[in-house]
Amino acid sequence: MKEHFSGRLAIILVLVTIVVMSVFVVTRYIYSSLHFENEISTNGKVISARIAEQVSPSIWEIYQSSVNRKFSEDAAVAILNSEMKARYVDAIVVYGRFGHTYMGRTKDADGNVVALNESYQQALDEHKYRIDHPIKNGSMTIGKVSVYFNNQPLREQQVSALKFDLIQTMFISIFIVSALYISIRKVLIKPLESLEIANRTINSIEEGIVYLDSDHRVIGVNPAFCFMTGFDENDVNNKPCDYFVIEDSGSRLVDEVDSAIERQTKWSGEALCRRKDGTAFPVHLTASQVFNEVQQQLCRVFVFQDISQQKESEEQLKSLAFYDPLTKLYNRRKFEDLIHAEVKAAKRAGSMMGLLFIDLDDFKHINDSLGHSSGDRLLIEVAKRFRSRVRDTDHLSRLGGDEFTVIAPHLKCAEDMVHLAEDLLELASKPITFQGKEFKFGASIGVSLFPNDGEEVEQLIKYADAAMYQAKETGKCRYTFYSSELDQKNQHKQRIRSLLRSAIDNDEFFLEYQPKISLSGDQETIGAEALIRWKNNEFGMIPPDEFIPVAEESDIIIQIGNWVIEQAFAVTYDLNVRRRVKPLKMAINLSPVQLHSEALLPFIRQQVEKHSIKTDWIEFEITESSIISDLDHSIQALQKLRDMGFSIALDDFGTGYSSLNYLTKLPIETLKIDKSFVMELESSEQAKSVVETIVALSNSLGLESVAEGIESEEHHLFLQSLGCEYGQGYHFSRPLTYFDFLEFIAPKAEGNVVKMKRVDH
Repeated sequence: MKEHFSGRLAIILVLVTIVVMSVFVVTRYIYSSLHFENEISTNGKVISARIAEQVSPSIWEIYQSSVNRKFSEDAAVAILNSEMKARYVDAIVVYGRFGHTYMGRTKDADGNVVALNESYQQALDEHKYRIDHPIKNGSMTIGKVSVYFNNQPLREQQVSALKFDLIQTMFISIFIVSALYISIRKVLIKPLESLEIANRTINSIEEGIVYLDSDHRVIGVNPAFCFMTGFDENDVNNKPCDYFVIEDSGSRLVDEVDSAIERQTKWSGEALCRRKDGTAFPVHLTASQVFNEVQQQLCRVFVFQDISQQKESEEQLKSLAFYDPLTKLYNRRKFEDLIHAEVKAAKRAGSMMGLLFIDLDDFKHINDSLGHSSGDRLLIEVAKRFRSRVRDTDHLSRLGGDEFTVIAPHLKCAEDMVHLAEDLLELASKPITFQGKEFKFGASIGVSLFPNDGEEVEQLIKYADAAMYQAKETGKCRYTFYSSELDQKNQHKQRIRSLLRSAIDNDEFFLEYQPKISLSGDQETIGAEALIRWKNNEFGMIPPDEFIPVAEESDIIIQIGNWVIEQAFAVTYDLNVRRRVKPLKMAINLSPVQLHSEALLPFIRQQVEKHSIKTDWIEFEITESSIISDLDHSIQALQKLRDMGFSIALDDFGTGYSSLNYLTKLPIETLKIDKSFVMELESSEQAKSVVETIVALSNSLGLESVAEGIESEEHHLFLQSLGCEYGQGYHFSRPLTYFDFLEFIAPKAEGNVVKMKRVDH
């Protein structure tokens, strides 16, 4: 734009200068021509008068004396020759009184002065430029002088002068054009360029701009405003600003802008703007007043910036900051804000408030087996169920993983929390169908109350968490209210968890072996079950049912389980290769976490190679609860163990789901009857019926049956009569250290048979 405008200005200045200078040169030429013609006429008159004056005596003397004639003629010739030196004089002729030629001079073709003759006289008759002057003697005319002029030298002089004028005019024109161009560019073009740049900038920026008069009426807008709102410029011209600014913010906006202008300051803030279709959108608005150089008001300027995307981003950030992206529930940060606020409100109102901590039972196994994407789908379904139950005044949050919380303010009594907890347990226990499969899992809920259990947020959270873990330890799928005894138990549990992490490194674990006895014949010892024990310097012997559940809450159970497998494999090799003829089978318990771990099979293969044992020397025991949460994955994992040659036993059968539907699908060889039924054989007819059913079931399915908890000969004989094949219990032997176990089997070794020797320790 700048170069284009400057180029046009230069062309215009050059053209104008050429026209002006051309007029000047033509005028100068005309004036010069007239001047030269006048000069010729004047010079001709002067010359002719001078000649007439000079030759007058000569002519007169002709009449006075013939003696002096020669002298007079010579003088006249000299005069004519002198005048003929002028370049523009072609000829001079002196005529007598009666018109005869007295004398004359002319120039030949070479420019030499010669005497006039007849040939020259004829040429002079056709000459264009001639001036005559009379020759007088007093008042008497005695002749005339005719001067013939040649204008060619004068024309050449005129052309030469014209060329000089043209050159001079050209330089003057260049100077004038340059001076005019610089001056006009400085005075006019630069402001115009600045104005054009400003106009183009305003039209190209993304912010909408509106110009308003003092009455807040529109006098102009830029294209960005039209694009932003959908209005044409004609739609809003002369319209008040509330035509496109939402009224509920517009009235406030006008007042604030007026107030700011009175203070000669700008106004900046957020407002709602209206599109042509009626929809509203948020804008960041900057309003200012424009004054001229003498501080007179010109207009007001509103600059609009569409902040719709910014607002959406802020909402997204807010959602990420306070909401769980998966379930859309409140997250941990929002939960902490809410519980602090609700506790303060409860203190002011003197009302009761409840806090629930919810943890889904066995969800980790489902998540590990199906993958996180499937686990996420299940979490979304659970969150949807919980949301359908809580009140509008309750706050449901997901802290992470499978942990949820409910803040329940404004309780009438503690019984309200009982109803809520029971309803949530029912919702969590309902089966979920996913990918054509049905999944079951429950929830463990811990409850703390304000102000009953504490008045500080940290206390309520700690107590609800402790109650939740107590619910898990007492059987899962239940709720527990906090009590002071729970707090002590939780502290002990936390200490156990801390000590577990160093137990392996400190060599605090060891194995004991409970013999497995054939219930028929001579009561042969056919194997043993490896049982982990923990002797801690602080607490002494810690029972497995106390530390195993704690270990299963974290990945440390994997380390402990791997340690058991490695130790049991080493002992099995020692028993069957170094000390025995007939192999003994070692039973090893697998935790649910181990079974669902992808690292289990590779580790077992490694240990088989390391200890060079045969896989049919090992039997892995699993519980019903460890497989029921994800039956399909459990079947696959167990089948892989069977394919490697290991035996599989279903432990504690009868205490869980005990469904024939899944029992026929499991690749198991042995059913182990839980000791709780065996120990009640003498006192409970129902226990007898259960044991009879399990033994009959195992026989019908071609499975081996093993009874746990045999403590008397009566138990032994009853189970033997039912056809139960093997048994374990204090009636035969307590769990033994390795060397005691060797002593247990060694003295009765006869060929390939090892007979039972009762050992009481």
